[in-house]
Amino acid sequence: MDWPDGFSNRRFGDALLLIGPESESVVVSYLRGQNNFSKAERLRFSRMHHQFALRALPNSAAVRGGIVQPLRSIRLANEAMVYSIASQAQDGSGAHYYLEYFVVGPFSAALFKLEGRGDALTQVSRFDLVFASARWNEVAVAHYF
Repeated sequence: MDWPDGFSNRRFGDALLLIGPESESVVVSYLRGQNNFSKAERLRFSRMHHQFALRALPNSAAVRGGIVQPLRSIRLANEAMVYSIASQAQDGSGAHYYLEYFVVGPFSAALFKLEGRGDALTQVSRFDLVFASARWNEVAVAHYF
């Protein structure tokens, strides 16, 4: 996955923390199953994470503000699924956004939680391009975690 220029990264417990050029933060959590899953096990893995996306992503986005982009999904060329949702909030210092992207492959899943100042839908346009063009390589991603 090619991340936009200007982001630095560091470990954040079991996760990876990316900090962007405008102080936006991205927390990446990764789960890897066994890469020798049978077809039935891969289907169960996929269904389990689909249910997680349907339940957990809208709940966590709603806690952080008003949902401005409902949950949606796209299928990548390699059969990985990307679920996304966005919420917007306002406080005394201005608007801030919360985006979630949940990428599920045949034997791995990664949750990206993005937060920062500004308009949520502008950031959705920015990060949708990153995730839509992703080539999800489960073996390569596992090396970061």
